[in-house]
Order: sequence, then structure tokens, then C-alpha cells
Amino acid sequence: AWVMSAGVIMNMILALVVYSIISFNQGKPIISEEPVIAQIVEGQPAELAGMQIGDRIINIEGEPIETWVEMTEFIHASPNRAINLEYEREGQLLTADVTPQAQPVLLEGEIDTVGIIGIGASVTYEPINVFQAVESGWHATVGVLGLIGTTLKMLVTGSATMKDIGGPIFIAQMAGETARAGITPLMILMAMISVNLAVINILPIPGLDGGHLLVILIESIIRRPLS
Repeated sequence: AWVMSAGVIMNMILALVVYSIISFNQGKPIISEEPVIAQIVEGQPAELAGMQIGDRIINIEGEPIETWVEMTEFIHASPNRAINLEYEREGQLLTADVTPQAQPVLLEGEIDTVGIIGIGASVTYEPINVFQAVESGWHATVGVLGLIGTTLKMLVTGSATMKDIGGPIFIAQMAGETARAGITPLMILMAMISVNLAVINILPIPGLDGGHLLVILIESIIRRPLS
């Protein structure tokens, strides 16, 4: 059983090590609560509406905006619906009509559609020690495990289909894109694939490690080998 589990165990250890290294190198992310655009995605509604990095959102549809969370909640609730944004740029007040693009996301075990306009908050990184990095790596690994479990549950219940899951070609394409984005995104993808392999291989399916473990478990209970 230990031999059959070795691959799965090493996949999990690899993911933990990769996530821990990334956490140690980057530090603890601190996301700014200020509703100020620090990142903007090319070709997304915000850029198309003329918004720029450094713009501060003042209100949406006449509702005052004080924090980044307030702003995102309003935008997420408005997919494919035009909203009016008032923002400040270098002391000047400007307005823009923006239609958030519909984006499917996983929320509380269900696929939901939210609105996005292609902006990001300011993120700073606080240095951490090795033990904090390992703790962060553990939480990241467990988080991916939870996401995979939710996905499998959705497949069983029918709330998601196999079309929502990429195959080898999709993984190759994603690997190419993340490689162009830099070493850190590529390492994150590697860790995610490693956790996925661990989960798939431990499933009680004939031919996989989990299938062999199931046979071992049955034989240990009935005290004789199966045919």
C-alpha cells in the first residue's frame, strides 16, 4: 500500500514545496482596500472606456464607493449591464459608462456569472519566514484539493460537464501561456497539476494507484487474494 501510495504522496509533497517556495520568495500579499486601479487588463471594458492605472473610483450609479470590496461587489452584480462610474484622475472628476463582461466563476460549490471590467487592486508583499511560508504553502495545497473536490462533486451532480474541464491539449496551451507570463505562474500551474494528478491517481479506478489500493484493502479484509 505504501508503494502504491508513493506517487500520490510525492505529488502532494511537490505541490507543498513549490507553493512554499513561492510564498517565501514573494512574501505575504497585502491587498489595498483603496478603490484605486493598480492593474488594468488590455481589451477589457475598463480600458475600452478610457480608464487608466491610478484612477480612483468615487461612486457607481450615484452610490459612494469607499473600499475596493464595495466596488467589486457592485461590479460583480452587474454582468452585461451598463453602469456609470465616476472616478478621479489627478484631481479631475471623470465619468464613464462601462458594461461589465460576464465571467463564469465558482462560488460556494456552484458556477455563477459575475461582471468584471478588467481592473486589479494594489498588492504589496510583506516578508515572511520559512515556517510561515510552509504554512502558506500548506493552505494553498489544501485550497487546490478543495477546489478539485468541489469540481468532482459538480460533475457528479450535473452542475458541471466534462466540457468545463480541459484535457491534455488545454493543459499544454495553458502551460505555454503561463510560461510566457513568467516562472512564478508556471510554477503555480505545475503545483496545481501535481495536486490534480495526486487526486486522480488515488481515485478507486482500475489501473490507477487508487484501484490497486482498493484491491489491497479488500484482500486485507477478506484475508485472501482476489482472482
